[in-house]
Amino acid sequence: MEKPKILISSCMLGNNVRYDGGNKLDAWITTKMADYFEFVSVCPEVQMGMSIPREPVNLQLHKNGDIKMIGGKSKTDYTDSALVTSQDIIDQKTSDICGAILQKKSPSCGVERVKLFNEKEEELYNMKLTPKNRGIFATMLMSQNPMLPVIDSGRFFDKNERENFLRRVMCYHRFSKLDGSVRALQDFHARYKFLIMEHDQERMRQLGAIAANSSGDHDHSHLYATYSELLFSTLSKIPTRKSRTNVFHHLIGFFKNELAADEKKVILQMIADYNASILPYLVPLKMLEFLIDKYHHMYLKNHYFLNQFPKELNEN
Repeated sequence: MEKPKILISSCMLGNNVRYDGGNKLDAWITTKMADYFEFVSVCPEVQMGMSIPREPVNLQLHKNGDIKMIGGKSKTDYTDSALVTSQDIIDQKTSDICGAILQKKSPSCGVERVKLFNEKEEELYNMKLTPKNRGIFATMLMSQNPMLPVIDSGRFFDKNERENFLRRVMCYHRFSKLDGSVRALQDFHARYKFLIMEHDQERMRQLGAIAANSSGDHDHSHLYATYSELLFSTLSKIPTRKSRTNVFHHLIGFFKNELAADEKKVILQMIADYNASILPYLVPLKMLEFLIDKYHHMYLKNHYFLNQFPKELNEN
């Protein structure tokens, strides 16, 4: 099987490319993910021709609203080089990636809360700006690829954020392999509908309507764009226990004619325990997988709900 490609800040792969000559190795990525994904390493500052080690750079907000990359000691303006290099990286390395993991708070790669200074070199703490402020490369990457799953190293450390990112990466990869036909889109939705339902039941219905109401006369590229925009904005929201519990109850309904009363009681209690935070998500998920195999339910077996991302990366 072709490995999905993920763009990753080079320092997170253990490469000594940071301004201080060090790295930000993430062993979880290099040891657990390497068997299932192909990594595309990137360091915009090194590609700009900056040395290792090098002076730190900061993002500076100017009165006209422009954000510039300025050398901390030399006061050199690196902005134009950063913009050109960022575009080169996007053009050369991102055409077939399915996600990006970027180093947090970096003036190049930071996805949010990157430090911002004014022209007097005073750090700005305007909370309307800071949470949204991104590094120059991250800004360009995300603006040109708004549906691409992107996460920074801080959020990637959080289990729920990480697993939802992996779920989105696999969905992006599978969606990118569709042949552009209406039939392929409808099959994709049928295999993803319950997973989407975990995120937002109403949007799951809307996506189903987009796929179902399409006809051969429609512009398929527009159809795919409309569907994908709603799909990936929906998946960016982490599911709640309540919404996941609702999906488990819905799926158990497929076995109402097979389950004995005592079996159903045990299963419903298991789902209730998950909803009450007594059991982890993986327990009712494995129970569902057992039922699908036992009763040979091929419709559910082919559903991506049981294959959200490589099982070996699921930690509980």
